[in-house]
Amino acid sequence: MGWIEKKRVSLAGSDMAYVDVGSGPCVVLLHGNPTSSFLWRHTITPLSKVARCIAPDLMGFGDSDKPADALRIVEHQRYIERFFDALDLQDVTLVLHDWGSALGFDWARRHESRVRGLAFMEFVWPFPTWLDLSPPSQNLFR
Repeated sequence: MGWIEKKRVSLAGSDMAYVDVGSGPCVVLLHGNPTSSFLWRHTITPLSKVARCIAPDLMGFGDSDKPADALRIVEHQRYIERFFDALDLQDVTLVLHDWGSALGFDWARRHESRVRGLAFMEFVWPFPTWLDLSPPSQNLFR
């Protein structure tokens, strides 16, 4: 399979691009920073033979819109929430990388009944407040 044409969904006035291929159990792959769904191309190809693979380009990345507003973690959380609801995603396995892990863990924590499983690498712990980070880390992430 060559790389796939992406679909688009409108979320709060901005379009999020995403890959949606295969059938079977739902697997959502969330990329890190500064990548896009393209990161998953070698994973999606074989996995889509046994599962429905959904890989969004986080807002501001890849083929998704680049809103003028700052895309802090809270904005990304809202977009991911809207994305999962717009596609009515249930019983999902989340495959998470880097920044996508913070977003995926946060969504899974709030929607346990919709999560089948988690797989993650190079994860970013979803910190509740800036005070949970060291001062240098606070400056970096702000």
